[in-house]
Amino acid sequence: MNLIATACIILSSHTQPYNNALNAGLSISVAQSQGKTFKVQSQPFDLNGLRLQYQYTVKEDIDSTNPKEMVVLLDKKLVDIKRHLIVLNFSLILEDDRNPTVKLSEINNVKYIQADFDDVNFDGYKDIREECKPCSGSLGNVEEIYLFNRRLKKFIRWQSVMGINVELDEKGRTVQCYTKGAGDGQFEYQEIKFIDHGIQLYEKQVNSIFLNEKRHTYKITYKKYAGKKLVAHKTRIVTRREIYDPSDVIAEITK
Repeated sequence: MNLIATACIILSSHTQPYNNALNAGLSISVAQSQGKTFKVQSQPFDLNGLRLQYQYTVKEDIDSTNPKEMVVLLDKKLVDIKRHLIVLNFSLILEDDRNPTVKLSEINNVKYIQADFDDVNFDGYKDIREECKPCSGSLGNVEEIYLFNRRLKKFIRWQSVMGINVELDEKGRTVQCYTKGAGDGQFEYQEIKFIDHGIQLYEKQVNSIFLNEKRHTYKITYKKYAGKKLVAHKTRIVTRREIYDPSDVIAEITK
């Protein structure tokens, strides 16, 4: 078990009406704020049978040393160009009570290919993994995962996955997430296994809660679900002098 704790200004004729609609939707406060506000897009790309494009509203970051290169991200959307529909409207995570600042070159005219995306739930369709940089830290790399809904032809946020240090096992069709506290011995583990067509077979959850500082004891809780039904539930008390390598604890309690 591997437990590594680890968007050209394009105003072409077919996107102009949509971009005008987006511009009209900007708030007065944004339009009147200092710094030039404008649109940028990625290059169009094909994914899951759709012709897609990332579209952004940005503003020059006048507080940076290079405001022409550094821009404040005001919104981010993934758009189906042929249908003129938003298939994913990203929720931006604020950084120190302000919108995130990015390099214009990182989002402007970027070219995407299918290999840039993963089939997270193993249903044959590519999904979106979006790193949450302000959220990442001592817990590890935090991501928002958006699964492709083939009926709606949109991406829907996957709310049941923990999203920290996400690892995919394509052969075993499993998604694993793992986190630990800042050296205090606490951790969380999640494993979700799929069968054909992205159908979830089970979900395993293991977490460790610190109990007693003097005795260095921890309460380990394991739960396994088949759908919404709880099919296994175990609780153990362990100490650092016992087995307290998290991978050993997880392997032992989930067997």
